[in-house]
Amino acid sequence: MKSDEQIQKNVLDKLEFTPEIFEQDKIAISVHDGLVTLGGVTTNYAQKLSIERAVKTVKDVTGIINEIKVEALPQYKKDDVSIAKAATEALAWDTTVPHEQIKITVEDGLNCLAK
Repeated sequence: MKSDEQIQKNVLDKLEFTPEIFEQDKIAISVHDGLVTLGGVTTNYAQKLSIERAVKTVKDVTGIINEIKVEALPQYKKDDVSIAKAATEALAWDTTVPHEQIKITVEDGLNCLAK
């Protein structure tokens, strides 16, 4: 098995040469006994998943702890009222959804739907 330092270097190389990953400079990587911890910030969830998928392919990685935070760019951030209104309208427009029975809760930008 390779040393943690070598695994970390291999992970960094993998992220640098994976075309769909463009925010690798914002990602922190630590390795302990082959277990890779990912930290930092990315602007979308797809990028977070692409980074995790790439790391899974690196030889001698025994596991991944993905603590990457997703923070939308300022121009895409919406307040809770706007999110709730948009969710209400989207549900109302879908005739297959019993929107009268669904309760929408939004807190800190996170949308929760409950019956």
